[in-house]
Amino acid sequence: MDGSAATARTVSARPGRAVPGGLLALTAVVVVALVVAAVLLVPWTAAPAGPVDASAGLDPAAVADAERLVTRLRVPSLLALAATTLAAVGLVASGPGRRALARARSRVPGTALQVAVTALLVCVGVELVRLPFAVWSEQVRLAEGLSVRPAAVFARDLAQGWLLETVPTVLAVVVVVLLARRLPRWWPAVAAAAGAVFVVVASLVWPVVVEGRFASFTELPDGPLRVDVERLASEAGAPVSDVLVSDASTRTTTLNAYVSGLGPTRRLVLQDTLVDGFGQDDVRAVVAHEVSHAASEDLVRGTTLGALGVAAGVLVLGTGAVAWSSRRGTSVGSPAAAGAVVLVVLLAPVVAGPAEALVSRQVERAADAGAVALTGDPGAYADMIRTLTLANRSDPSPPGVLQWWFGSHPTPAERVATAEALAG
Repeated sequence: MDGSAATARTVSARPGRAVPGGLLALTAVVVVALVVAAVLLVPWTAAPAGPVDASAGLDPAAVADAERLVTRLRVPSLLALAATTLAAVGLVASGPGRRALARARSRVPGTALQVAVTALLVCVGVELVRLPFAVWSEQVRLAEGLSVRPAAVFARDLAQGWLLETVPTVLAVVVVVLLARRLPRWWPAVAAAAGAVFVVVASLVWPVVVEGRFASFTELPDGPLRVDVERLASEAGAPVSDVLVSDASTRTTTLNAYVSGLGPTRRLVLQDTLVDGFGQDDVRAVVAHEVSHAASEDLVRGTTLGALGVAAGVLVLGTGAVAWSSRRGTSVGSPAAAGAVVLVVLLAPVVAGPAEALVSRQVERAADAGAVALTGDPGAYADMIRTLTLANRSDPSPPGVLQWWFGSHPTPAERVATAEALAG
């Protein structure tokens, strides 16, 4: 018999035990704080009024090519999401899955190790299901000329990405289960605080710890572009000391730039594909967008909302789990519950996707407006969006449902329309 079943009985909450009133109050306060922060911090800007040209003014042949390519990539992506969700649910909720996890737990001593093994096995199972879809997607990118990664680099990137997802997931599950054993009624409060702290720390150390695993960086050399970048940053009121160029061309032909980090770790990164593939005017427009993010402290805004969002989510789900445990006489503080906790951790980002995408689109729309104000040339900015869309072979107007759920930026067509409206 699975030893964790006996453990579950010894640590279970007494049937009928109510959720502490203090926990309910804390949950309400954090949820309200999240809503208030979203209202006050997010630059809620309306989408362009009137009809939007779905082609963004691009040649119909280019639009058709982009739609064909995006469809080829979208199929393995959506199938992977469905397959991994089913795999996670099957491992955790089905009889065979539960028995397999119980057998694995029975072979290791100690609650913490049993929880870690359970969480790790679910993560491994999910990743094995995802793997063929990842390979499929990479093959499409290679065939279409979007990826230039050798197989060994692709495998290394895949392995590193899996570790970056799995290690925090396993640790989070272990922490939640152990907290629930020691604090059967109050563990959601401690777990929420820990989750919020993790978001802040991750934002701070991401450039230093993570980004270097997937790219090499050098300082943007002195010259006209460096002068232009520093002038734009100064005009925006967001001077940057670190302006780096990443060796993206070793992996991809797509073009991009971004700002990452907080405080001392904040930096502006230009991909070498962007620096080498765009003229200086277009690079300047891209940089203006990123500098606008920095000037508006969008990373601080995002980290604040992310920390509150994680805390609110943990409190809401945790309070529900405490109430369920009180009625059922069970406990989250059992190795047998670890699989369910993993399932929640894995599915939470998918469920929260529409809300996160909505906030991101609003922030990106504001950054577009800020970039137009910085450059003073809405027409040139709209042309840059078109050029970037062509270079990356992006769908200028993706399907509404997918854009609503996954779209982190306004569509290229909307961005062009916004810039042109500012010109008017």
